[in-house]
Amino acid sequence: MPYTIILNFAAQAGADWQKGEVVDYFSEKFQNISDSIAKKICLERKDDPYLIGYFTDNELRWCPDWRSPNHLFDDYMRLPSSAEGKKALVSYLHDKYKEINLLNEKWGTSFSSFDEILNVTEAPKNSEVNLDRFSFLEVISRKYFQVVHDAIRKYDKNHLILGCRYAFKPPDEAIKGCIGYTDVISINAYTNPYSDDLSKIVKDVNQIYNITGLPVMITEFSFKAMDSGLPNTKGAGVPVRTQSERAKYYEEYVKRILSKPFIVGYHWFEYIDEPAQGRFDGENSNYGLISIDDDPWTILVERATSVNLLAEYVHNM
Repeated sequence: MPYTIILNFAAQAGADWQKGEVVDYFSEKFQNISDSIAKKICLERKDDPYLIGYFTDNELRWCPDWRSPNHLFDDYMRLPSSAEGKKALVSYLHDKYKEINLLNEKWGTSFSSFDEILNVTEAPKNSEVNLDRFSFLEVISRKYFQVVHDAIRKYDKNHLILGCRYAFKPPDEAIKGCIGYTDVISINAYTNPYSDDLSKIVKDVNQIYNITGLPVMITEFSFKAMDSGLPNTKGAGVPVRTQSERAKYYEEYVKRILSKPFIVGYHWFEYIDEPAQGRFDGENSNYGLISIDDDPWTILVERATSVNLLAEYVHNM
C-alpha cells in the first residue's frame, strides 16, 4: 500500500503544534536533530517503491492564530542574544536598513547600533515594524524548509517532500519560503462545502499555486455527524446532522477541490472515530470512516468509494 510519513522535524526539536510553540530554525540544534531524524527514517526507505514522500511537520505556527497572538518575529526577538535566530533577525535588519538611524526613524527608536538590538526582547508595534514582521517571516520560513530539505535529500534523493501541512493558508511570506525546497504544498482545510467558506479555501489554494507554481494537497478535511452518538464538541469543523449529510458533504467537497488541476490529492481525517471521552487533546468527534467498535459508517464509506473511483475523471474534466 502506498504511504506517507510525517517526520516531525520541528516537533522533535521542541516545537509544539498544539500550543504553537516554535523553535530556532537557525540553530545548530535544529540542524543536528533534522539530520538525525532523516538518517534514521529516510535512509532505510530511500528505495521503497511504496513510499510517496515525507511531510516535514504538522500544523506549525507561522503567524498569530488561536494558539498565540505573536508573530514569529516577536518570538525571535525574545530569544537570547547568543541565539542564532536572534542574530539572523538582527542581520536581516542590518541588511535592510544599512544604517541604524534609518531603522530608528522607521521604528521610532533610539538604538545606538544594530548590535544593541541583540539585547532587546520586544519591538515597537507600528506599521513599519509590522512590515519587518512579515518580511522576516519569509527568512524564517526559507531557513526551516532549507534545513529539512537538505536533511532529507542527504539520505533520500528519490521521494517527494510534501510540505509541512499548514493548519490553514498562512501569510504569503511563509509560503514563499518553501519555494525550491518542497515538491508539494500541503494544507489542512476544514469547511462546510455548501457555504462561502469552501469558496475561500478554493481561493486560498489558487493563491498558493499562483505564488509557488507547485501542486497542492489537501491533507485534512472532515465532517462529523450528530447522529453518531459522539459529543462532537471538540475538533475542527461544524457538525452536520446525519451520516447521509456527511456523505453528501464529502462528495461536494471533493468535487469542488478536484476542479482545480493543480490539486494532486486529498486526505480524509480520519480512519477511526475519536472516543467519546476524548483523545489525548480532548477531541471527541465522529471523524472516522469506522466507529471505535470497528463498524463502518456505511453510507459515508460507500459514497467515498464511488467518489474516489471517479476522482481521476472529475479531475480531468
